[in-house]
Amino acid sequence: MQPRTLLLAIGYALLVGCGVTHRDIIAYQGPSQPIGQLAVVKPQMFIEVESIDGDQSKSVVVMGATGGVDADISLLPGKHQFVLRYRDMTKRSYETVKADFVVLAGHRYLLWGQLAYQHSGNYLWTPNLDDMTSTPERWCLLSPRCHSPY
Repeated sequence: MQPRTLLLAIGYALLVGCGVTHRDIIAYQGPSQPIGQLAVVKPQMFIEVESIDGDQSKSVVVMGATGGVDADISLLPGKHQFVLRYRDMTKRSYETVKADFVVLAGHRYLLWGQLAYQHSGNYLWTPNLDDMTSTPERWCLLSPRCHSPY
């Protein structure tokens, strides 16, 4: 197991054990779609999703070991704009970051943040989106509700 995968699994285990609730976010308009026609994005802990494609009603805060929300965000395939912020127990990005990601139908993604450096008390970071479709064991480590057909 890779070190990053192990750290994610340990972090997620802490989340599950500390009062974390699960939230399925439907981030598209129109009728319900089969899962194979959607992309699913899972924000890593400490990521705040402030809006998706300008819709603030789809916001979610994924917190750390003291509790919070575990979320799966369902999207139609294509390009989407996320407005994000990073916040953990000791570090916070006060500036929001706009990130455009292209997602594919039937794929599962992990949204995570990489801290760069501190500048005037503000931690600068880069959002990343990893396609986890080809590694279903990693997705299941991050989701206690794993029922992935992938």
